[in-house]
Amino acid sequence: MTINSIEKTIKNIVSTQPNRVKDTLSEIITGAVLSPAGFMTSAIAFIVRRKTWTTYYKMIENGKMSWVELCLQFFRMLVSENSLSTCNLIIDDTTVCRSSKKAPCVKFHHQHSNKVNRPKYLLGQCWVSLAITLGTNFSRIATPLMSDIMDGTTEGGKIQIAKNLLNRYADDLKGRIVNVLVDCWFMKASFINHCLSLNMNVIGQIRRDSRIYAAPKLTTKKSRGRPKMYGNKICINHIWKRNVTESKMDIYGKTQSLKYVSTICQARFLGSRSVRVVWVALKNSHGVWGKTRMLLSTNASMSPEKIISLYAERWSIEPMFNELKNNFGLNETWQQKKEGVLRWFNIRSIAYALLMLKAQEIVTPNMKEYFPWRIDAKLTPGLFQACLRMNKLMLAKFMPKTKMHNIHYHEFEQNLSDNHPNQFYQGL
Repeated sequence: MTINSIEKTIKNIVSTQPNRVKDTLSEIITGAVLSPAGFMTSAIAFIVRRKTWTTYYKMIENGKMSWVELCLQFFRMLVSENSLSTCNLIIDDTTVCRSSKKAPCVKFHHQHSNKVNRPKYLLGQCWVSLAITLGTNFSRIATPLMSDIMDGTTEGGKIQIAKNLLNRYADDLKGRIVNVLVDCWFMKASFINHCLSLNMNVIGQIRRDSRIYAAPKLTTKKSRGRPKMYGNKICINHIWKRNVTESKMDIYGKTQSLKYVSTICQARFLGSRSVRVVWVALKNSHGVWGKTRMLLSTNASMSPEKIISLYAERWSIEPMFNELKNNFGLNETWQQKKEGVLRWFNIRSIAYALLMLKAQEIVTPNMKEYFPWRIDAKLTPGLFQACLRMNKLMLAKFMPKTKMHNIHYHEFEQNLSDNHPNQFYQGL
């Protein structure tokens, strides 16, 4: 991504908003880029306030702006800068824990990640996010595009929210090859058929007990009754008796040994549609084969290696959620209205995406000047954000017109150093 400065990118993103909110919105996005916490107060403290504090809060809560158009404009800028002809989109959900039942859209959600020391059900806000994968073949990163919250009134729940997210980007994705990567929960017939109606290919993991059949044998012999829709049922217990292919692939951030079996078959839950199914197992560090996974692609002509590689990219959204919630303040989006929390959540996501893209743009020779302690290490969005705040050379290069409010800036940094002295330098 070739951007002269983050400020010019922010100006481009807010260009489609009403004129009366452009300046205020640009300031609050700039504060979100510099602020490590998710509170609006923290973001405002990092900018020169041209308006009163309440102006920024009221703009997020009730201002005449469109958070959907803000995300769409960011995506258009991203596609044009990278000249993407193929877009690999990821859809997944995450729960942000809340302690107050008065927070917007708070409900009890099943904790399906089975994390230790967590109850089976969590009180919080369930977010469905759409992301796009960028980077090299060996290291793919997920860039957040848009997130929507499940409020309990949407008919269809997370499936319907995922459909709405794709509908908003359908016009901008025309003429491009689109692969939608999802986990097992979203691999439902209603969602897959909706993606197919938008000319999008779906790749995801399905249940191992899914009923799939071989194609029926064609015969010219006349017989009583209607023609057969399905052939013999394909059972997972006998799948490894077929022709097994063993290979090594660069997936999940390292070289993995795997074996797989692939076939073109018909999925019962998709109404006898022809799909390609891949049974794959990875070998762990002890040389033992892991659990068999069952991957499905609606594009039957796609190779098994391509399906495995694309599905592996889906995992990049999990570290994205971890960074957004724990390092970039999405656990602290405490707005009091649904519209306000939607706007601030997506603004924080765009700020994270800008930092990540700029961190990927900086190559190793430039790191010696600004990051002498990490010459051979990978530059992360958090480190780049910390250097923007603390290194005047970095701030002048990437955000030349930003002048932090001296009093609030020093008070904020002093507060951080008193309470968390190793927050920015631990592990550097």
